[in-house]
Amino acid sequence: MSPRTYRIAEFSRRLRSGLSAGLILSFVVLLATAGCSTSGGGGGPKMTGGFAVGDTHNVRVGETVTLRMPLRPDGSRAWRVSKWDSGFISIVGRATPVDRSGGGTDLMVTVRARTPGETVIEVTEVAAPGQAPKMRQFRLNIQP
Repeated sequence: MSPRTYRIAEFSRRLRSGLSAGLILSFVVLLATAGCSTSGGGGGPKMTGGFAVGDTHNVRVGETVTLRMPLRPDGSRAWRVSKWDSGFISIVGRATPVDRSGGGTDLMVTVRARTPGETVIEVTEVAAPGQAPKMRQFRLNIQP
């Protein structure tokens, strides 16, 4: 019996026993939703730390934050960093594709806080011809 077959058989046995059915069901729901996006439409850009678009993310000078922007299924960019103030932040390294749990790929961009103050990172959707692109902003409050 393969390890996967064993896990499924063990899951069935425990579910039938009723001893931990609630816990197992909660775990299954958690796994099923782990890769889901709350922004709909296949997801949009996100910032590390669970900060949503428009939220202010407090960081200290020298710290980094990471933006994750979903790529299209064909690997082309769906979003791009369109505006940032190089007086406050700098982009670290190159944009890197990263597999997303649950399928799909994100383009990961890391920025480093350079100077105290408030700034905005703006990302813009790479829209199809004739469509108006969507724009999202992430706010950084950089502290000394």
